[in-house]
Amino acid sequence: LYRDFRPLLSVDVSAENEVSADFDRHHIINGHLYTEYSAGGRTVIKKDGNLLFAYDGEEKLRTILLQGKDLVTLGATRGREGLSLRRNGKVIYSSETGVPTSDLYTDSGDLCFSYRTTVSDQPTDWLFCRDTSVIVGTGSSETICDIRKVDGIVNRIVCRSGKYYMDSGNLEVQLFPKYKISECYFCNAAGRLAVVCRARTKSILFPTDKFLIWEGGRTLLDKIMEQEYVYDGPSGFVVVDFYNNNHISYTVNGVEKLLDADCHFFGRDCA
Repeated sequence: LYRDFRPLLSVDVSAENEVSADFDRHHIINGHLYTEYSAGGRTVIKKDGNLLFAYDGEEKLRTILLQGKDLVTLGATRGREGLSLRRNGKVIYSSETGVPTSDLYTDSGDLCFSYRTTVSDQPTDWLFCRDTSVIVGTGSSETICDIRKVDGIVNRIVCRSGKYYMDSGNLEVQLFPKYKISECYFCNAAGRLAVVCRARTKSILFPTDKFLIWEGGRTLLDKIMEQEYVYDGPSGFVVVDFYNNNHISYTVNGVEKLLDADCHFFGRDCA
């Protein structure tokens, strides 16, 4: 674990130490390193190499969220359908057929996330908040790309016939109609909800991959795509770019800075 490229912590990776080598099973929260490990019919959660708790069942965590002194996790059952929402390892909600489709977040203090169930090849999208799940899409005529509840209002990104839309309550807007979009998802930082999209220009001769951020009817970022990750920062959106795997820049609220360091992130959970 590094802060500003200075080493802070080293944890041995091994089955004996119950720390996985998979980088997407390492999570950095408030300057601490949380790790997940599942084998032998149980899942082990550690903080800075020290055991926090363990529970029966092998899960791959979608999200780790600190809530006061409690650690809340959203995990998918390994090898089959199923999910569990846990507080300090104790189940507070579960579904035997659900698959998480979003990270865990809070709205007005309520724990929320979305998930999908599939019966006879027909998907149904659900939104869980507090202690209730409601259907927010059936997938019959549209594909649900992301769902986010903010201030009690359900916001969705949907795809219909290759076009992407955001709907919020009774309002709907098409996203970036001049581009051919491949992916869109929500990002919420400092109380602001934005849409992040990866797209390609429609030029036949010289198509260009683009990275786009949209909020409240305006484009916040439109740039040629290298390899980006978007983080929910305390003061706004943080966009991290990677150039040739050894140069990193980050953009906070539209201002870009270059970190002159020879380094590489394995994935978005690594920062």
